[in-house]
Amino acid sequence: MVVAVASGKGGTGKSLLAASLGIYLAQIGKRVALVDANLGSGNLHTLLGMKQPEVSLHAFLSKQVKAIGEIIAGTPFPGLGLIPSNANAMGTANPKQAQKTRLLHQIRGLDVDFVILDLSAGSDFNTLDLFLAAD
Repeated sequence: MVVAVASGKGGTGKSLLAASLGIYLAQIGKRVALVDANLGSGNLHTLLGMKQPEVSLHAFLSKQVKAIGEIIAGTPFPGLGLIPSNANAMGTANPKQAQKTRLLHQIRGLDVDFVILDLSAGSDFNTLDLFLAAD
């Protein structure tokens, strides 16, 4: 199941809610992938007490890695993996439609019980496309 956490306004607690939901689901035994879909300015790793992972969505979108599973970072919470975004990575903030389609296809193919998308604020096309792709 893909769950999107979204809001039209920044600072409303989307990332905190997404992180808390991911941690809770992992604690009750679910396998969870938390996706920092705040493309271009991700910081979800900070809420999980982590340093910026070296590999991020940028590597996937630019085809430096073939499968999105290759960039899942372990977290301090058993059962919870993080697909990080990278602050200010060139080209990540505005992916092409083919990149979004590839991203969504591979997210759906992850071997987890839940995928939680922490979306960026606003109603731009990228945010809405990711939101509408969720269950």
